[in-house]
Amino acid sequence: MDNHYKTLGVSPASSLAEIKSAYRKLAHFYHPDKHNGNLELTAHFEKLKAAYEVLEDVDRRKKYDATIFAGVIGRGNSEITTREAFYEKISQIKITIEKLHPNQIDYDWITISILTLLRSKGIQDALLYETAELNIFNPLSEIINILPYKEMKELEGEIYGNFHDKNIRLKWEQIIQRKKWKERNNLIIILLALCVSVFVAILIMISTK
Repeated sequence: MDNHYKTLGVSPASSLAEIKSAYRKLAHFYHPDKHNGNLELTAHFEKLKAAYEVLEDVDRRKKYDATIFAGVIGRGNSEITTREAFYEKISQIKITIEKLHPNQIDYDWITISILTLLRSKGIQDALLYETAELNIFNPLSEIINILPYKEMKELEGEIYGNFHDKNIRLKWEQIIQRKKWKERNNLIIILLALCVSVFVAILIMISTK
């Protein structure tokens, strides 16, 4: 099955407005009128239309998510109705991720898994039972922390919608900032390594003349 999110270049956490915006830009570029009926580009335009028709409809999107990500999250939200099921699902997701090589991790799957947990009856049951929201947030944050900064940031509204403890909001901001700086530092290291490689290559070329 095609991944409609990847087709439109959006995250599973993207809002309807973001999905509409992404579709309009891509549809404008790939529309058959723009490329004299190029068959390959027309086929991609049809693929974009199919993806958009699913993701812009709330019910169809939910069913699609439950189907394409069933391997990680199970069959939709129906099974996550209690706090026990909520914590069990977190454990299952962790075990699944631990078995994967870093290159095999699909961030869309993780995002959908987290969204499913945050929108389930199970988390509401846990929030009623637990005296400290941090007891719920901490195991969930271990999964969230796997995501890149952009995907993490898109979950912010869902996080704030479920958790109201000021300590959690502070911890969330710390997690987000650490991830942002980590990715920025990694980019700087890559750029420095590239500059060094180019410099060394130039020196070698000069020395061989």
